Amino acid sequence: MVNYLKELIKKGINEVSVKNAYQSRIKSFYKARGFGLTDGLETEQSGLNKDEMIFDITKIKRISERIENKEYRLIMKFQALTGLRISDMLAELTKEVNGKAKYKFKKYEIKENGITKDYYYYIKDFNTQKENVKINYLFIPKELVENIKSVYPKINDLTKLDLRTLFKTKRKNRDSRIDKYDFLKKLKKVGKEIYPNSVVRTHSFRKFFATQLGTVNLTKIDDKIGTELEFNFKQHLLGHKVHYSSKVYQQLIKDINWYFELWKLIEPALSIDYEIKNVTDEKIIEIKKENQSLKNQIDILIKQNVKMNNEIEHLKDSFGEWSKEYRERFKKLTIGINPLSEKELTKYGKPPTKKEEREALLKAIINKLTDT
Repeated sequence: MVNYLKELIKKGINEVSVKNAYQSRIKSFYKARGFGLTDGLETEQSGLNKDEMIFDITKIKRISERIENKEYRLIMKFQALTGLRISDMLAELTKEVNGKAKYKFKKYEIKENGITKDYYYYIKDFNTQKENVKINYLFIPKELVENIKSVYPKINDLTKLDLRTLFKTKRKNRDSRIDKYDFLKKLKKVGKEIYPNSVVRTHSFRKFFATQLGTVNLTKIDDKIGTELEFNFKQHLLGHKVHYSSKVYQQLIKDINWYFELWKLIEPALSIDYEIKNVTDEKIIEIKKENQSLKNQIDILIKQNVKMNNEIEHLKDSFGEWSKEYRERFKKLTIGINPLSEKELTKYGKPPTKKEEREALLKAIINKLTDT
């Protein structure tokens, strides 16, 4: 371990940060086995955590604008909106097992009356490397989906995307996976140009995700959730091992429908480039009232339509009777004079509907009367 630590230091990695990283691994090892070592264990104060930048949406946007490589920008967005560690993204997410990608995107379909109205992408049973925690359903926010498609424009359906191809860049005329130290180096350089008094770390994106989770009060949105379910669910999204949980939670966390409903309440907070409108319970009630009002208006219009149809049928019947009476009167009018031929009767013996027909009929009658 000492030799490995020396090699990292030779590569320019901060010595204190390496020590703190090892200490963190040791803590995680014992924590996973039910023994917390946090009490009395102090970290060095002069490592990379010193003057660490606290990310917000504005800072992430400004740094992203300065980074030209689209794959680097995708790493930033992926980490900020899913909370994955950099090692989970570059090593685990892109892993190959038996010649195939270990993970793939699946579709969660939202149906209404058996018809798919919308869908979300997710990865099932994602294993984190640090704590070896299985995230049951790693849902992907809509904003991140658009970012992925912009980087890989030939892939419209993410279920067809080979995750082994993610986060690669050209090196020596071939594609190679982006190295986390190269990514950090680039990130620090850009961060220093914009914020000279702060230190940028890749872990800052994960902390941003955790902060955004904290802005959403699930128990306030739905009091059926409860504080224990909310805390454990958020810890699960962060890839932390949950040691104390009820049987109810253990059952619910496996239910993809329950899982999605809770995650969907959090998604509006997981947005950097655009805002996802969050419809509150009050707004839903208002929409329901408007829908009922529209339904009542439609019912009235249907009744009026039926009434109009009946009136139209009545007019058709009346028009037929009037047409028959008109022909009889016309025949009587021509008695004693040169009668109109059958052809003329056929032509003019029906109620004229056009101006030209009325004028022609009147002219024919006058001519007949003149001849007599």
